[in-house]
Amino acid sequence: MIEKRKIALWTQGLAMKDMSMVRKALVDIITEKQGEFDGDDWCADFALEWNDEVSELIDNAMSDVSRAATALKNKDDLELCVAIARARTRFLDLSGFFRDICDDFETLVREVSWPEIPDNYVYEKN
Repeated sequence: MIEKRKIALWTQGLAMKDMSMVRKALVDIITEKQGEFDGDDWCADFALEWNDEVSELIDNAMSDVSRAATALKNKDDLELCVAIARARTRFLDLSGFFRDICDDFETLVREVSWPEIPDNYVYEKN
């Protein structure tokens, strides 16, 4: 069984990736390239605090995975079935959060007039 303490430490590490930086960068890029920003016109929910949202989504998913592991250990197939169905839904929620961000970046790529990228352009790794 995954301990709540381990889940909290893991999600804190993920939050350290700082989703608020991603949110700010996206808002800044949209504002710079489109002249204004209206959060209602985009897929991602800009009204949310993204670090908190990711932590909550991961905590929910991990809780259901933990319950599934306990149910498996206890040979409780009914609890196991419900826990894995809920875990699936929780991970789908998490993927939807990131899908919305991805869709907004894709919209920027498609709708902004960008310079042509030369064939010899090299995007260096950090």
